[in-house]
Amino acid sequence: ATFEPAGIVPTDQLGVARWAVAPSISTLYKAAYVPVIGSAVAAGESRAVLIKVRYAVSASTSPVTVPPGSVATLTVNVGAGRPGTPVTVQRRFGKGPWLSIGHPKLAADRTVRLRITSLTNPGSYSFRAIRGADAAREQGVGEARIDVVTTGRGSAASWLPIGGTKARPARWNPCRPITYFVNPRHMPASGMTDLREALRRVTQASGLTFRYGGRENAVPTPRYRARRGAVLVAWASNAETGGLLDDDAVALAATVVERREILTGAIMINTNRANDPGFGAGSPLGLVLMHELGHVVGLDHVPDAASMMHPTADLPAAVWAAGDLAGLKAVGRGAGCL
Repeated sequence: ATFEPAGIVPTDQLGVARWAVAPSISTLYKAAYVPVIGSAVAAGESRAVLIKVRYAVSASTSPVTVPPGSVATLTVNVGAGRPGTPVTVQRRFGKGPWLSIGHPKLAADRTVRLRITSLTNPGSYSFRAIRGADAAREQGVGEARIDVVTTGRGSAASWLPIGGTKARPARWNPCRPITYFVNPRHMPASGMTDLREALRRVTQASGLTFRYGGRENAVPTPRYRARRGAVLVAWASNAETGGLLDDDAVALAATVVERREILTGAIMINTNRANDPGFGAGSPLGLVLMHELGHVVGLDHVPDAASMMHPTADLPAAVWAAGDLAGLKAVGRGAGCL
């Protein structure tokens, strides 16, 4: 390649010239000094200097924290990357070796999205994406991490039962599966996937088991007669629930308790309040379902901001806190049959 003029910059009183550049690819530069007429200083050129430009590679995971057995998404973005170009993705557990898990190609939006599974052992899983060097740019690397945890933040004492006392809380009979029915009307595309994962996380922490009973056309209202031993999950508006679900509420859970035994339950998700899918940061659908299922199996609201059972849970990831786990254990299979 030949050198081309890129600009003229005057020197200051000390003979120094400064020029800011913003190269998009790795580029060679050199400076040529041209003296003014009548100057005793001859013209001259500097040595060439190479300014290296790396590929801008970013990587992120969602969620960033999960319980064992969960699924997450790794998103990789390569700035100025050409669609169809392969990216090397690697993974390691703890401080172990980096292992390649694929060479996906960039989509039209210069991103790659990978479904991450086999997150079974507690600990940190690191991921990195590498866009190799070429004639235009240096190699770029982006890293991200997922933590698999079995314990939660906060105090284990931070939980409350919806009925009874902490020593004898209201609960389901853990020796029988809880049948759940779903009203699919208004249900978002991720509804069943997020619901099943939320149920899995309840089972994992409590030992309570759930069995899918099928579709249900009903919506909980003041006149709704729930099936004994069953839970109904529905997406509905305040009008459809006969005023049970406030317009400003994200969701609502209800239970029927008799002699400290929970007999039925219902979950209503407000169709007027959109939630992102999954179990990532903020208040996505997965978090909402976990919170409402916590009520259904026997947990009340708590003031602990780290808890999933906080009234306005807004967390870095939808995972049970220490108090949630203690409460789920207290109302779960370990407490014995009823």
